[in-house]
Amino acid sequence: MSKLSTAIVSALFLAALLGGLLYSIRDYNASTKQDITTTLTQRLQESTHYAAENFQRQLKERFRDLEGVARLLSSCENPVTRENAENFGLLLEPSIRNFGILAPDGKGFSALDKELDFSADAYFQRALHDGVGVSSDMVATFDRNRVLALAVPVTREGKVRAVLVAGINIDALQASIETRAFDGRTSNLVFDSQGHVLFGALPQGRDLDDLIRRFRQTQSPHTVSQVQDFFKDMRRSGDRVLHFKGAGYSFYMSRVPLAQNDWQLVSILPQSVLNERIDQQNAVTRTLMLRVTVIAVLLLLYLMYSQRRSHRKIRSQQEEYSAIIANISGGVQKVSGVDGTFLFLSRNYLDLLGYSREEFERIYENTFANTIYEEDRDEVLLTISRQLEQSKAIDVEYRTRAKNGNLVWLYNKGTLAYDERRQPYIASIVFDITRNKEIQQAQRISDERYQFILEQHDISIFEQDLLNGDFYCSTRWMQLFGSAFNILEPDPDGSQIPVHPDDRDALRDFQDALQQTKRVAEMRLCDVDGLYRWYRIEASNIMDDSGWPIYVIGIITDIDNQKNLELTLRNQAARDSATGMYNKLATEQAIARFLDRHNLDGAAGGYALFMIDFDNFKIINDRLGHAVGDQAICAMARIIRQNFRSADIVGRIGGDEFLVFCTERLSMLHIRKRAAKLGGELRTEWGEGENRCVLTASMGVACAPGDGRSFAELYQHADEATYQAKHMGKNGCVFYAEMREAGALPPPAGASVVNANIDAAPDVENGGDAAEA
Repeated sequence: MSKLSTAIVSALFLAALLGGLLYSIRDYNASTKQDITTTLTQRLQESTHYAAENFQRQLKERFRDLEGVARLLSSCENPVTRENAENFGLLLEPSIRNFGILAPDGKGFSALDKELDFSADAYFQRALHDGVGVSSDMVATFDRNRVLALAVPVTREGKVRAVLVAGINIDALQASIETRAFDGRTSNLVFDSQGHVLFGALPQGRDLDDLIRRFRQTQSPHTVSQVQDFFKDMRRSGDRVLHFKGAGYSFYMSRVPLAQNDWQLVSILPQSVLNERIDQQNAVTRTLMLRVTVIAVLLLLYLMYSQRRSHRKIRSQQEEYSAIIANISGGVQKVSGVDGTFLFLSRNYLDLLGYSREEFERIYENTFANTIYEEDRDEVLLTISRQLEQSKAIDVEYRTRAKNGNLVWLYNKGTLAYDERRQPYIASIVFDITRNKEIQQAQRISDERYQFILEQHDISIFEQDLLNGDFYCSTRWMQLFGSAFNILEPDPDGSQIPVHPDDRDALRDFQDALQQTKRVAEMRLCDVDGLYRWYRIEASNIMDDSGWPIYVIGIITDIDNQKNLELTLRNQAARDSATGMYNKLATEQAIARFLDRHNLDGAAGGYALFMIDFDNFKIINDRLGHAVGDQAICAMARIIRQNFRSADIVGRIGGDEFLVFCTERLSMLHIRKRAAKLGGELRTEWGEGENRCVLTASMGVACAPGDGRSFAELYQHADEATYQAKHMGKNGCVFYAEMREAGALPPPAGASVVNANIDAAPDVENGGDAAEA
């Protein structure tokens, strides 16, 4: 559509919109006027009924007051007295004025002590014969005031003894019919049967005589007859509101008949009140319509602007899409169905295959299925059909034959769409992925070569992407361990990684250190057969440009055979060949390592270090020979090992000297009992007859942390305690803490029981041969 035609259509639409708004305003104003008129006339009727009810209520209350006095006077022999008139007149004020008591002949007395004669008044006669009476108009009483006169008989034994008369002044009557409806702008009037106004309640500033005079001035020359016709029409109308309109006046009138003397209460509402309400509503309507019109015009202008902008954006997007399509390494297709004809083919798709449009249509018959390589065709078409049935996007790869005879790999990404006639078609973007396929094939060959090398060297590989947390392990890993577990992630409770309990610290150190650098660790892992084997774990981080680790790659190598050989050799180097215990160096290193790693503070007691030195061991060698001496050493070693736990550190540090460190905290009582038991079991006999020898042991005990916190301190103090045990007669145990408290002198500088000739003193039990040693 041209710009000119668009402008004409927009102008016509705007004109129609404005015309519709103007018509709506006019129609709404008329409807509003009718609604307001109906509402206000209904309120006028309600106000009239309300005033009539108030008037009737006041009359009933005054009659009730007079009837109460009549009942009181009915018991009097002579009710018509000046005294009764005066007393009851005071009682009834101020609601009733001009009270008087009349005899049946119409004569009597007033509360003001005046003689009365109402024998000729009609309301007196009605009270005398009918029960109650009300004057037919406003009368002037004995005090010269215009009132509504009431009369009530005083009866006794069915005879009228007197008649009570009273008047309701005009102010009280006006107050009873006054209403505040329409802001006090209504006039409420009481008319008699001849259409004369008796009294009324008018808006502030208005006078009843002036109202009647103005009303009559607006009438035609036949004023009297028109007024009479007016009230006749008003009676025939019932409760219907009448609208009177003439030259210079217009008002609404509502009437309610009263029970007395064929009177009626009339409410008059000036037309000006309705006009003001209608003008107010119309002003609101005009303002609203003006705002709606302005908003509609602005909205139309915005829509026109948005439409033009949208058209420009669509043209720009079409140009961008055309440029994108032209630069895709593939092209764009529209196909009428899975194996249907092409509805559209981009130029670059034809260029990819090397065909002109005519050649393509001739060779492939312009059919999508024919472009798929024969070996791929059935599977690809079946896959596309299934994807469409499942309301999925088309996502397939297939080969097609180019003009030069080469097979080209294509990636087809499409979706099902519908044209304006609701006919389905497939819209697809096709990419040339031949190069990607070649790279994938090269990568697959490389991966298989790499996997072959790893399997030949019994190596398992693992990797983790630190950005998304994905963990990968090789097939060899699964063969070794039977499950995939992430060896790089913390395992606080030991439920995930099957590491040996003694190697958990090594695993944690490996995981922590890997955050900063390349790391190598050796530890035992449980394999698929439930056996712990030694593995070397090597891992390294791959960093991003900012030096932050983003990827971890590592290998696990089975080193169980060489590790066991290494441990065997290391154990042999650390063990005494005769007893199998730790040698002196290994013992010292093991105890020092324990003291460094453990917190020695805590409850009472401590970690005990026993130094054991056999007494007169040289005698056994001299008398029984070194072979028996070796047997004795092995026997003593077994006794020592049996008295301590496997976790305790036991070592041979000299020829007949042993060192034991308890790796659990013991109380002093427990340490003493163990020392006494050990000393008793180490007392053994060797040889027979004259060659009989008794072998005993002297022991010194130092406890950490009280006697020292390092190996050197504990060793020194246990040595001093053992030295003291030797000098106290051998075959005993001395605690360093007790020796220190007793003030015993330390051994001479440089003296030690280890590898020293300290058993030179005579030994009676062994025949004194110790002196010769």
